[in-house]
Amino acid sequence: MFNNQRPHEGLDNQVPTSLYHPSSVRLPRKLPEFTYPKGLLLRRVNNSCDIIWHKNRIFISEVFRFEELGFELITPAVYRVFRDMAIGELNVEELRFRAARRAV
Repeated sequence: MFNNQRPHEGLDNQVPTSLYHPSSVRLPRKLPEFTYPKGLLLRRVNNSCDIIWHKNRIFISEVFRFEELGFELITPAVYRVFRDMAIGELNVEELRFRAARRAV
């Protein structure tokens, strides 16, 4: 409603809906399967956004629901977690996933 009524100076006093058009870019409903290097452990993120690790549920992220992730051992207690890039680390002693920091 607001986007139909109030003109914006930054839009040459037009209402936002007068300039909107749907994107022509079509995104896949599901990411293509990723092939991991040999030697990584693989786990699939479930409907609850968790992985199962030795009978424990560990929350990963809603973003990776139903996706298969790779786990590379970097210390006896920590795994680096991958998709097509590193997405974080899993501490198996704390049973906690920490997302990687984003580069700015």
